[in-house]
Amino acid sequence: MRALLLMNLFFLCKQSFSQSDSILLKRHVDYLCHFAEERNASSIEILNDAAQYIHDAFEQYATSTFYQRYEISGQVYRNVLASFGPPRSRRLIIGAHYDAKGMGADDNASGIAALLELARLLQAVDSNLAYRIDLVAWSGGETASDKPRNMGSYKHALSLHDASVPVVGVLQLESIGYYSDSIRSQRYPLFFYRDFHGSKGNFTALYERLGMGVFGGMMKSLFKQYSKVHLLSFKPLIRFKKFETNDFRSFVRFEYPVLLITDTGKFRNKNLHTTFDSPDRLNYHRIMQLVDMIFQSVIRFRE
Repeated sequence: MRALLLMNLFFLCKQSFSQSDSILLKRHVDYLCHFAEERNASSIEILNDAAQYIHDAFEQYATSTFYQRYEISGQVYRNVLASFGPPRSRRLIIGAHYDAKGMGADDNASGIAALLELARLLQAVDSNLAYRIDLVAWSGGETASDKPRNMGSYKHALSLHDASVPVVGVLQLESIGYYSDSIRSQRYPLFFYRDFHGSKGNFTALYERLGMGVFGGMMKSLFKQYSKVHLLSFKPLIRFKKFETNDFRSFVRFEYPVLLITDTGKFRNKNLHTTFDSPDRLNYHRIMQLVDMIFQSVIRFRE
Protein backbone atom coordinates (compact mmCIF):
# COMPACT_ATOMS: atom_id res chain seq x y z
CA MET A 1 0.00 0.00 0.00
CA ARG A 2 2.75 2.44 0.93
CA ALA A 3 4.65 1.60 -2.26
CA LEU A 4 1.50 2.30 -4.33
CA LEU A 5 1.00 5.62 -2.55
CA LEU A 6 4.59 6.66 -3.23
CA MET A 7 4.21 5.73 -6.90
CA ASN A 8 1.05 7.85 -7.19
CA LEU A 9 2.75 10.80 -5.48
CA PHE A 10 5.70 10.49 -7.84
CA PHE A 11 3.37 10.39 -10.83
CA LEU A 12 1.46 13.50 -9.70
CA CYS A 13 4.69 15.41 -9.08
CA LYS A 14 5.90 14.43 -12.52
CA GLN A 15 2.63 15.69 -14.02
CA SER A 16 2.74 18.95 -12.08
CA PHE A 17 6.19 19.90 -13.28
CA SER A 18 5.83 18.82 -16.91
CA GLN A 19 6.21 21.93 -19.01
CA SER A 20 6.15 22.77 -22.66
CA ASP A 21 9.03 24.53 -24.37
CA SER A 22 8.58 27.88 -26.14
CA ILE A 23 11.76 27.32 -28.16
CA LEU A 24 10.42 24.06 -29.57
CA LEU A 25 7.08 25.70 -30.30
CA LYS A 26 8.79 28.44 -32.32
CA ARG A 27 10.94 25.88 -34.13
CA HIS A 28 7.81 24.03 -35.30
CA VAL A 29 6.10 27.25 -36.42
CA ASP A 30 9.25 28.40 -38.23
CA TYR A 31 9.45 25.14 -40.16
CA LEU A 32 5.80 25.13 -41.19
CA CYS A 33 6.12 28.73 -42.41
CA HIS A 34 9.44 28.51 -44.24
CA PHE A 35 8.06 27.37 -47.59
CA ALA A 36 8.20 29.65 -50.61
CA GLU A 37 4.55 28.83 -51.44
CA GLU A 38 1.43 28.33 -49.37
CA ARG A 39 1.00 24.93 -47.70
CA ASN A 40 -2.29 23.89 -49.25
CA ALA A 41 -3.78 21.97 -52.16
CA SER A 42 -2.41 24.46 -54.69
CA SER A 43 1.12 23.30 -53.71
CA ILE A 44 0.60 19.62 -52.94
CA GLU A 45 4.31 18.85 -52.47
CA ILE A 46 4.56 21.52 -49.76
CA LEU A 47 1.36 20.26 -48.12
CA ASN A 48 2.80 16.73 -48.10
CA ASP A 49 6.11 18.01 -46.72
CA ALA A 50 4.23 19.59 -43.82
CA ALA A 51 2.33 16.34 -43.22
CA GLN A 52 5.59 14.39 -43.19
CA TYR A 53 7.13 16.83 -40.71
CA ILE A 54 4.16 16.42 -38.36
CA HIS A 55 4.24 12.63 -38.74
CA ASP A 56 7.97 12.46 -37.99
CA ALA A 57 7.53 14.65 -34.90
CA PHE A 58 4.59 12.58 -33.63
CA GLU A 59 6.54 9.39 -34.22
CA GLN A 60 9.24 10.47 -31.76
CA TYR A 61 6.71 10.39 -28.91
CA ALA A 62 3.71 8.18 -29.73
CA THR A 63 3.64 4.40 -29.94
CA SER A 64 0.94 4.69 -32.61
CA THR A 65 1.37 7.26 -35.40
CA PHE A 66 -0.39 6.93 -38.73
CA TYR A 67 -1.91 8.69 -41.72
CA GLN A 68 -5.59 8.73 -42.55
CA ARG A 69 -5.60 9.03 -46.33
CA TYR A 70 -8.56 10.21 -48.38
CA GLU A 71 -8.99 11.08 -52.04
CA ILE A 72 -10.59 14.15 -53.60
CA SER A 73 -10.78 14.46 -57.41
CA GLY A 74 -7.95 11.95 -57.84
CA GLN A 75 -5.61 13.68 -55.37
CA VAL A 76 -4.67 11.97 -52.08
CA TYR A 77 -4.68 14.05 -48.89
CA ARG A 78 -3.55 13.02 -45.42
CA ASN A 79 -4.66 13.59 -41.87
CA VAL A 80 -1.89 12.77 -39.37
CA LEU A 81 -2.76 11.03 -36.09
CA ALA A 82 -0.88 10.12 -32.92
CA SER A 83 -2.52 8.08 -30.15
CA PHE A 84 -1.81 7.84 -26.44
CA GLY A 85 -3.40 5.86 -23.64
CA PRO A 86 -5.43 2.62 -23.67
CA PRO A 87 -6.17 1.86 -27.34
CA ARG A 88 -9.69 0.49 -26.91
CA SER A 89 -11.05 2.98 -24.39
CA ARG A 90 -13.25 6.03 -24.97
CA ARG A 91 -11.50 8.67 -27.04
CA LEU A 92 -10.68 12.32 -26.49
CA ILE A 93 -9.72 14.17 -29.68
CA ILE A 94 -7.39 17.19 -29.82
CA GLY A 95 -7.08 18.55 -33.34
CA ALA A 96 -5.86 21.41 -35.54
CA HIS A 97 -5.67 21.92 -39.30
CA TYR A 98 -2.20 22.18 -40.85
CA ASP A 99 -2.94 23.71 -44.25
CA ALA A 100 -2.91 27.48 -44.65
CA LYS A 101 -3.73 30.53 -46.69
CA GLY A 102 -0.93 33.10 -46.60
CA MET A 103 2.07 32.30 -44.44
CA GLY A 104 -0.14 30.71 -41.78
CA ALA A 105 1.79 31.19 -38.55
CA ASP A 106 -1.14 31.98 -36.29
CA ASP A 107 -3.60 30.21 -38.62
CA ASN A 108 -2.71 27.51 -37.95
CA ALA A 109 0.94 26.61 -37.39
CA SER A 110 0.35 27.75 -33.81
CA GLY A 111 -2.23 25.01 -33.31
CA ILE A 112 -0.02 22.36 -34.90
CA ALA A 113 2.99 23.38 -32.79
CA ALA A 114 0.79 22.98 -29.70
CA LEU A 115 -0.18 19.46 -30.83
CA LEU A 116 3.46 18.50 -31.27
CA GLU A 117 4.34 19.79 -27.81
CA LEU A 118 1.36 17.96 -26.32
CA ALA A 119 2.70 14.78 -27.89
CA ARG A 120 6.06 15.30 -26.20
CA LEU A 121 4.40 15.80 -22.82
CA LEU A 122 1.90 12.94 -23.19
CA GLN A 123 4.70 10.48 -23.88
CA ALA A 124 5.71 10.59 -20.21
CA VAL A 125 2.21 9.71 -18.93
CA ASP A 126 1.01 7.41 -21.71
CA SER A 127 0.54 4.32 -19.51
CA ASN A 128 -1.38 6.26 -16.84
CA LEU A 129 -4.05 7.85 -19.01
CA ALA A 130 -7.69 7.02 -18.29
CA TYR A 131 -8.75 7.60 -21.90
CA ARG A 132 -7.27 7.24 -25.32
CA ILE A 133 -6.13 10.67 -26.51
CA ASP A 134 -5.80 11.18 -30.26
CA LEU A 135 -3.82 14.17 -31.49
CA VAL A 136 -4.91 14.91 -35.06
CA ALA A 137 -3.54 17.27 -37.71
CA TRP A 138 -6.27 17.77 -40.32
CA SER A 139 -5.76 18.68 -43.95
CA GLY A 140 -8.11 20.95 -45.86
CA GLY A 141 -9.18 23.22 -43.01
CA GLU A 142 -8.71 26.31 -45.17
CA THR A 143 -8.64 25.32 -48.81
CA ALA A 144 -11.58 22.89 -48.77
CA SER A 145 -13.77 25.16 -46.65
CA ASP A 146 -16.18 25.83 -49.54
CA LYS A 147 -16.82 22.06 -49.75
CA PRO A 148 -17.03 20.90 -46.11
CA ARG A 149 -17.34 17.20 -47.00
CA ASN A 150 -13.91 17.39 -48.67
CA MET A 151 -12.20 18.54 -45.48
CA GLY A 152 -9.86 16.33 -43.49
CA SER A 153 -11.77 17.03 -40.28
CA TYR A 154 -15.00 15.83 -41.91
CA LYS A 155 -13.34 12.64 -43.15
CA HIS A 156 -11.97 12.06 -39.66
CA ALA A 157 -15.32 12.68 -37.92
CA LEU A 158 -17.13 10.52 -40.47
CA SER A 159 -14.73 7.63 -39.89
CA LEU A 160 -15.31 7.83 -36.12
CA HIS A 161 -19.06 7.92 -36.63
CA ASP A 162 -19.12 5.03 -39.12
CA ALA A 163 -16.98 2.89 -36.79
CA SER A 164 -19.19 3.80 -33.78
CA VAL A 165 -16.14 5.02 -31.88
CA PRO A 166 -17.11 6.36 -28.43
CA VAL A 167 -15.84 9.96 -28.41
CA VAL A 168 -15.72 11.85 -25.10
CA GLY A 169 -15.28 15.18 -26.84
CA VAL A 170 -13.12 17.28 -29.16
CA LEU A 171 -10.73 20.14 -28.36
CA GLN A 172 -10.12 22.22 -31.48
CA LEU A 173 -7.03 24.43 -31.62
CA GLU A 174 -7.55 27.26 -34.10
CA SER A 175 -5.23 30.30 -34.21
CA ILE A 176 -3.91 30.38 -30.65
CA GLY A 177 -0.77 32.54 -30.88
CA TYR A 178 -1.66 36.22 -31.43
CA TYR A 179 -2.16 38.57 -28.45
CA SER A 180 -2.19 42.31 -27.89
CA ASP A 181 -2.49 44.57 -24.85
CA SER A 182 -3.36 47.57 -27.02
CA ILE A 183 -6.71 49.26 -26.61
CA ARG A 184 -9.13 48.53 -29.47
CA SER A 185 -7.12 45.52 -30.59
CA GLN A 186 -10.11 43.19 -30.06
CA ARG A 187 -13.42 42.94 -31.87
CA TYR A 188 -16.33 40.57 -31.15
CA PRO A 189 -19.11 38.86 -33.13
CA LEU A 190 -21.57 41.08 -31.23
CA PHE A 191 -20.47 44.70 -30.68
CA PHE A 192 -21.79 45.01 -27.11
CA TYR A 193 -19.43 42.28 -25.88
CA ARG A 194 -16.73 44.94 -25.76
CA ASP A 195 -18.66 46.62 -22.93
CA PHE A 196 -18.36 43.43 -20.87
CA HIS A 197 -14.94 42.12 -21.88
CA GLY A 198 -12.96 45.20 -22.92
CA SER A 199 -11.15 46.04 -26.14
CA LYS A 200 -7.75 44.43 -25.49
CA GLY A 201 -6.91 41.26 -27.38
CA ASN A 202 -5.08 39.68 -24.46
CA PHE A 203 -7.29 36.65 -23.74
CA THR A 204 -7.87 33.16 -25.09
CA ALA A 205 -11.47 32.38 -26.04
CA LEU A 206 -13.23 29.11 -25.24
CA TYR A 207 -16.29 28.62 -27.44
CA GLU A 208 -18.95 25.91 -27.43
CA ARG A 209 -22.51 25.51 -28.61
CA LEU A 210 -25.49 25.23 -26.32
CA GLY A 211 -26.97 21.76 -25.97
CA MET A 212 -23.77 19.79 -26.59
CA GLY A 213 -23.57 18.06 -23.22
CA VAL A 214 -21.24 18.50 -20.25
CA PHE A 215 -17.85 17.99 -21.93
CA GLY A 216 -17.16 21.68 -22.55
CA GLY A 217 -18.11 22.70 -19.03
CA MET A 218 -15.97 19.99 -17.46
CA MET A 219 -12.96 20.93 -19.56
CA LYS A 220 -13.37 24.65 -18.82
CA SER A 221 -13.51 23.89 -15.10
CA LEU A 222 -10.17 22.07 -15.37
CA PHE A 223 -8.70 24.82 -17.54
CA LYS A 224 -9.47 27.41 -14.88
CA GLN A 225 -7.54 25.34 -12.31
CA TYR A 226 -4.41 25.04 -14.44
CA SER A 227 -4.45 28.17 -16.61
CA LYS A 228 -1.94 31.01 -16.33
CA VAL A 229 -3.58 32.86 -19.22
CA HIS A 230 -6.66 35.06 -19.29
CA LEU A 231 -9.61 32.92 -20.47
CA LEU A 232 -13.00 34.10 -21.69
CA SER A 233 -15.80 31.59 -22.12
CA PHE A 234 -18.49 31.94 -24.80
CA LYS A 235 -21.61 29.78 -24.92
CA PRO A 236 -24.05 32.19 -26.58
CA LEU A 237 -27.77 31.84 -27.23
CA ILE A 238 -27.04 32.95 -30.80
CA ARG A 239 -24.30 30.96 -32.53
CA PHE A 240 -21.12 32.80 -33.47
CA LYS A 241 -20.93 31.58 -37.07
CA LYS A 242 -17.48 33.12 -37.59
CA PHE A 243 -16.16 31.18 -34.58
CA GLU A 244 -17.65 27.97 -35.91
CA THR A 245 -15.03 27.04 -38.47
CA ASN A 246 -15.66 24.15 -40.79
CA ASP A 247 -13.47 21.92 -38.60
CA PHE A 248 -15.78 22.77 -35.69
CA ARG A 249 -18.88 21.97 -37.75
CA SER A 250 -17.39 18.70 -39.02
CA PHE A 251 -17.74 17.21 -35.54
CA VAL A 252 -20.93 18.99 -34.50
CA ARG A 253 -22.54 17.46 -37.61
CA PHE A 254 -22.15 14.06 -35.94
CA GLU A 255 -23.18 15.41 -32.51
CA TYR A 256 -19.70 15.17 -31.00
CA PRO A 257 -19.19 17.90 -28.37
CA VAL A 258 -16.54 20.42 -29.43
CA LEU A 259 -14.73 23.07 -27.39
CA LEU A 260 -12.91 25.60 -29.55
CA ILE A 261 -9.71 27.17 -28.17
CA THR A 262 -8.75 30.30 -30.11
CA ASP A 263 -7.30 33.80 -29.99
CA THR A 264 -10.50 34.74 -31.93
CA GLY A 265 -8.76 34.80 -35.32
CA LYS A 266 -9.79 37.69 -37.56
CA PHE A 267 -11.58 39.41 -34.72
CA ARG A 268 -8.07 40.26 -33.47
CA ASN A 269 -5.42 39.32 -36.01
CA LYS A 270 -5.87 41.32 -39.21
CA ASN A 271 -2.91 39.53 -40.80
CA LEU A 272 -4.66 36.18 -41.18
CA HIS A 273 -4.56 34.72 -44.69
CA THR A 274 -1.76 37.10 -45.72
CA THR A 275 2.02 36.92 -45.89
CA PHE A 276 2.09 39.04 -42.73
CA ASP A 277 0.78 36.16 -40.61
CA SER A 278 4.39 35.39 -39.79
CA PRO A 279 6.19 33.55 -36.96
CA ASP A 280 7.73 36.71 -35.49
CA ARG A 281 4.28 38.08 -34.63
CA LEU A 282 3.31 35.26 -32.26
CA ASN A 283 3.55 35.12 -28.48
CA TYR A 284 5.25 31.78 -27.80
CA HIS A 285 5.12 32.19 -24.04
CA ARG A 286 1.32 32.38 -24.22
CA ILE A 287 1.17 29.32 -26.49
CA MET A 288 3.41 27.49 -24.02
CA GLN A 289 1.05 28.35 -21.16
CA LEU A 290 -1.92 27.11 -23.18
CA VAL A 291 -0.17 23.82 -23.92
CA ASP A 292 0.57 23.32 -20.22
CA MET A 293 -3.05 24.12 -19.35
CA ILE A 294 -4.40 21.62 -21.87
CA PHE A 295 -1.94 18.94 -20.83
CA GLN A 296 -2.62 19.25 -17.11
CA SER A 297 -6.37 19.22 -17.81
CA VAL A 298 -6.68 16.28 -20.19
CA ILE A 299 -4.60 13.94 -18.04
CA ARG A 300 -6.99 14.64 -15.15
CA PHE A 301 -10.24 14.62 -17.12
CA ARG A 302 -12.86 12.15 -15.88
CA GLU A 303 -16.45 11.88 -17.05
